[in-house]
Amino acid sequence: MPMFVRLRLAEMLKEKGMTQADLGRLTGLSEERLSKLVRNLWNQLKRAEIGVLLPALDATPADLFKAYTPSIFFGSRWEGPLTVHLSARSTGNGRAHGRDPSGDPLEFNDRDVEAYKLIHDHASHLGIHVELGLHGRDSLDRMRYQHLVEIGTHIVIGSNRTGQLSEYAVAQMYAAHAFDGSALDRFPFNFSWGDGINVQSSFGFDSRSRDLEEGIYSTREKKLVAKHTHPRGGLGEDCGLIAVYRVESPADEKMYGIRKERCVVVVAGHGRVGTLGCAKLLVDPAYEEQLYPKTAKQPRMFVVQVKYFRPQPSTNPTTHDVSTLEEVRIVAEA
Repeated sequence: MPMFVRLRLAEMLKEKGMTQADLGRLTGLSEERLSKLVRNLWNQLKRAEIGVLLPALDATPADLFKAYTPSIFFGSRWEGPLTVHLSARSTGNGRAHGRDPSGDPLEFNDRDVEAYKLIHDHASHLGIHVELGLHGRDSLDRMRYQHLVEIGTHIVIGSNRTGQLSEYAVAQMYAAHAFDGSALDRFPFNFSWGDGINVQSSFGFDSRSRDLEEGIYSTREKKLVAKHTHPRGGLGEDCGLIAVYRVESPADEKMYGIRKERCVVVVAGHGRVGTLGCAKLLVDPAYEEQLYPKTAKQPRMFVVQVKYFRPQPSTNPTTHDVSTLEEVRIVAEA
């Protein structure tokens, strides 16, 4: 995949304590042209322009230009913001606490919080500011989804069993109605749940009603592609889905060949360990190119298999899941 090149004029002006007007006086470039260069609204750069910019900024070409490999975090490196969303409802025992914007108390799955920390730390290392969105399981999540595609990159943590936002997000990616059990074939993969929790979903079903194993099924091949097991101790398997959607750049940006690369990402585990495994893979540089959709408005879905080790139950059990991840890998994609 080709790399994208960007001018660092805005950052350099800030670093050197200069204004755009100062740069204009030093280079002789017009205010209109400098404005486009500073905002990266350009598709051609003349050799003469580079020749006046470098001495005016006392810079080298390496200072002035920055090349990026496209990735989920690509746009947030300078366009921002990156918002990571956590939903309050949890099927696990471990909890972390917070409050939604209205002040109502919320409880969060401990593995979801770990997933958030993984993504937060990775993004911070890249110099990206991360905002946290806290959500209860309420009817406002459809409205919240509309905000996801309007500005910035958004990562939603938690399956559609833990919050409505992930259900709305994935359904909208595939132009389907949320919570519609008849829409299963609209998605390349479906969750198969069997732990007695009744959840209406467009891409998940009750395995017991079909006498199937728990995990994730391919809708095209009609077969199990990832497992979910229930060990009391020892080795176990969990799984999850990563859904990625690139938001198309507005027409005025396309005129200049700009790629703001806004993305909506859903990290949804079958169980708690599955969610954490998906987040771990999401921040692994080795998977950057594979996870990034090559075409806007064409969603991609990845099935992640997670193998883990869970200590045998003790006489003093903890409320937190202390399983350790042994292996995380993509086993299917579409």
